Amino acid sequence: MIIVAFMVLSGIGYAYADSNADRISCLPLDRQGCGCSLAIKNSECVGDKSQYQFFSELFDGAPLWVGIDNRAIELKSTRIVTDSSGFSFSGGDSWSESYTANGGVSVNIDYRPGIKSCPKSKGIDGCEYFDVEATVRVERVGNEERYAAKGVCGC
Repeated sequence: MIIVAFMVLSGIGYAYADSNADRISCLPLDRQGCGCSLAIKNSECVGDKSQYQFFSELFDGAPLWVGIDNRAIELKSTRIVTDSSGFSFSGGDSWSESYTANGGVSVNIDYRPGIKSCPKSKGIDGCEYFDVEATVRVERVGNEERYAAKGVCGC
């Protein structure tokens, strides 16, 4: 068994995986843009990858893209959405999202405000993006891994 250790805060510990299990990895550069992007704290992406392992576009019910075993995997939102043209959250908000995919993969993300809720302004329209922190739970074939993450939501 290989132990993949991430230094994390708030008592969230280690992620365990055997040599055949999928691993959380960095997303390709084409999986970023307007949306919410999260990086596992104290992890580093190198090469032609984005700096994030999780990404969802900026509308309610958007799918989540996760880097798993060096592939971008799309998971569907479990949220019932009546209007997918907008995004219900802004800087300073806390919220949770759940996603599932074929093959027994599910992801739950608990978002909370980051250090700066409005680090960049786009004038009269308000914040262009805001910082978030999150606890990410990834479940595969009955095994759950928890990660402390940080990132941004916006454009």
